[in-house]
Amino acid sequence: CAAAASLDEETNPNFPSVRAWKSSFDFLQRAFSMSQQHSTIALSETRVEITARRTYIEGGFVALVAKLYAATIKVFQWKDVVATDFMDWVMDENALLALADRVLCFYIKRGTKRAIVQLSIIIMDIIGARTERAHELLIAGWTKSRDKAEIVTIQLTATLLKLHDLIFTHGGDDGAQKRATLHIIYHHALCNRYEIARDLLLRSKVLEAAVEFDDDFKVLCNRVVAQVGLSAFRLGLLNESHAVL
Repeated sequence: CAAAASLDEETNPNFPSVRAWKSSFDFLQRAFSMSQQHSTIALSETRVEITARRTYIEGGFVALVAKLYAATIKVFQWKDVVATDFMDWVMDENALLALADRVLCFYIKRGTKRAIVQLSIIIMDIIGARTERAHELLIAGWTKSRDKAEIVTIQLTATLLKLHDLIFTHGGDDGAQKRATLHIIYHHALCNRYEIARDLLLRSKVLEAAVEFDDDFKVLCNRVVAQVGLSAFRLGLLNESHAVL
């Protein structure tokens, strides 16, 4: 409740303050850590009578992670990249990535398919727009401090492919599967693997289904097409770049 309330009380829902975001994140991280440390506490995502050994979390931890990530997107949409606290927000996003990774492992153990798909998409949203080098720099310190390997590793392409497989394996709907494929295409293009990105874009036919999905999906399609075109441009393939764009 505290994690959700910290964001819900914001006067400007389109631009969460640093204080509100950090407060919500801290509450969520503490609650999740406590749930892992006290195995005798039973968690429920459907309404139950709350007792000393049983608690109810509306929508589960996955809903709270999704709420925080939605707030993060709003911040980056409004944030000036030359702002003094921009890199602080980047590191906060990385902290959210670390938490989403832990929560995903929790749901994998429980076999909660819908949560696995939703969290996999959130993680792909965060890391899919990174180059290999940027990802390595951002999480190098984090991975060294971890006691065991989880889902997200320094090997970015391998991590994205693993998340892609998780979504398909756990019955993600058609929209989730296509979104995962778009993230893979975007990443290949960002890393200048133009031919792989182009071939996957054409073979998967994900763009043909864009009209069936929401605006977020359409925006992702536009970003992917633009990045594939830019990939060709960076490689000096000007005719191909012009054709794609």
